[in-house]
Amino acid sequence: MRVIRPLLACAALVLSTARPARAQTLTLVLEQPLVTGVVAPSAVSFVGTLTNTGTTTLFLNGTTVTSSLSVDVTPFLANAPTSIAPGAIFTTELFRALVPGGTASGSYGGTFYVLGGPSNTASSVLASASFDVGVGAATSTVPEPGTTALVASGVAALALARARRRARRRGA
Repeated sequence: MRVIRPLLACAALVLSTARPARAQTLTLVLEQPLVTGVVAPSAVSFVGTLTNTGTTTLFLNGTTVTSSLSVDVTPFLANAPTSIAPGAIFTTELFRALVPGGTASGSYGGTFYVLGGPSNTASSVLASASFDVGVGAATSTVPEPGTTALVASGVAALALARARRRARRRGA
């Protein structure tokens, strides 16, 4: 009994001073994670919403991206706040996927990561979102035969009207 009481007292002291772990939860949702019909060359903008669902302020200290396309993260660096308070929601353009000329048709995916944490020097992955860019073959626009016939008949009618006016002026 002499040993148990001090152990129970120590356990009670440890439990009473222990703090619950603070959750660092940031969610990232892209408005349109799949973009199709992209024709090279072009830049595809991705807009997303960051929500701090945790209990502490989180510092947003940077980004990293894995993708087979080049990605410009300047919009995030220029627009995102340095920190986001608990319960805060922030929507902005996050990045641009760059599709260079000559890119073959196909699907090009990637993942965008937000780095940060409880301090302005933290670099943990706070949130991530996957994206996909569907590149299609460049197509030339060829009008339908009906459209061509309609334009041709309009031009012919204008030419006929002009010829009649000239004939009237000569005959008058």
